[in-house]
Amino acid sequence: MTTNTIHHEQVAALQGATEAVHTRWSYRDDEPFAVTVAFCTERGQWIEWVFARDLLVEGIDAPAGMGDVQIRPDH
Repeated sequence: MTTNTIHHEQVAALQGATEAVHTRWSYRDDEPFAVTVAFCTERGQWIEWVFARDLLVEGIDAPAGMGDVQIRPDH
């Protein structure tokens, strides 16, 4: 089973600038340790990133992650 949630007010920091983007978060039962987030481009295409579910859990309370994917709480 796959669960999808689309958020319309997520903010992403792209090359130092923050911008509101449409995101789609997915979780699959057959991949219990992974989360997929997809970002909608201006052309309506989705670009997907897969990362460890632990990173998402850590990012709920405090900034987490290094490199391209970083998660932090939305206060």
